[in-house]
Amino acid sequence: MARKVVLSSGKVAYVTNIMADGTVRDSMEGYTLPYNEKTKRIYQHLADMYFNFVAEHGEELEKEWEQKERTCKDAGSNDSSD
Repeated sequence: MARKVVLSSGKVAYVTNIMADGTVRDSMEGYTLPYNEKTKRIYQHLADMYFNFVAEHGEELEKEWEQKERTCKDAGSNDSSD
């Protein structure tokens, strides 16, 4: 069964996941591709995307995380213990 996906551009795509053995999956969530000569380019591409994202947004994300940690600590110190 095709799953409807709305892309960031607003366009709609329909995705069908058909495995090599013919099985159809509703989602690829939780499925790990085996690492071999055929799939290593996929893993390399994903790693490149991850490192590029961190290089571009890492400092911003770290500041956001620190702010969330401070908010949690402040909320904890404001709790009244009886």
